[in-house]
Amino acid sequence: MLLLAVWLLACSVAAVSLRNRPVETVCAALVLWLIVPALGASHITGLVSTSPIAFHPATWLILAVFAVQVAGSPAPVAGVVARHPYVLLMVALFAVGASFTSIQSGS
Repeated sequence: MLLLAVWLLACSVAAVSLRNRPVETVCAALVLWLIVPALGASHITGLVSTSPIAFHPATWLILAVFAVQVAGSPAPVAGVVARHPYVLLMVALFAVGASFTSIQSGS
């Protein structure tokens, strides 16, 4: 869990420093996703793949960026959600389906 805490701290620092640069943030997440294989993620986060929170390191970065955006400027985020309710519904359905599949497969 110590490695996860250090990784979350690094993701939070990156999210705060890149909060006004969306293109660089997306590029950082994509590069991280491409460079770190899923099997090597446990060396960065310290979580074994059977843990329910054993996400890829790029996922933790995206979650940290989202948390910083919601905490720092909730009005624009709420505006985007209000303008695109179907996208929010699709993301929510995907997240629920992915979580259900992960729980059922035991991974």
